[in-house]
Amino acid sequence: MRARSASPRQNDHPGSPWWKPAPRGCRWLSQYVTYRNVTSGNTILTELQAAILELIWSKGPSTADAVRMALHPAHPLKDSSVRTMLRRLEAHGYLHHRVEEKTFVYEARLSPQRIAATSVRHIIDRFCSGSVEQFLAGMVDENVLSATQIAQLAAQAGAGSGPKTPKERKKQKKRKKRDKRRNRDEHPVG
Repeated sequence: MRARSASPRQNDHPGSPWWKPAPRGCRWLSQYVTYRNVTSGNTILTELQAAILELIWSKGPSTADAVRMALHPAHPLKDSSVRTMLRRLEAHGYLHHRVEEKTFVYEARLSPQRIAATSVRHIIDRFCSGSVEQFLAGMVDENVLSATQIAQLAAQAGAGSGPKTPKERKKQKKRKKRDKRRNRDEHPVG
């Protein structure tokens, strides 16, 4: 006797990881959606998606045809493929469109810095258990950033939230002198 495969109907209960409550008016639509197919803003962009976003950031609002023509040298795609990519980017919240004379014109919804920050946060959560310290230590270990560069970034980040009282200012001056001395001792000139 052959083994029967599990039918999706067997997962029609709230305890199943595939079960989702159906929206009003949709009886079975959302019950069989897996978690990997659910749209979220924390998706990592593919090379092509990043190229489309970079193009729209640099050229401004663009039609699907303009995107296809600009991408053609590096990515020869059909019109339907470009439209699908634009729709997916819009579904993920990276783009939005407006209609001008029956033509969709796509614009970036998010800035490059915000997408980069979201991507880095996703990497930190996924590979470093949410630890920024572990992430930065890995960046130093893999020679992506030096300890000096991280210290400079920390100083820049802390510049906006400087010391408030004279006592705090004095402590900060002492720290700067100490760090300067340590840096000079670690990296002697000549």
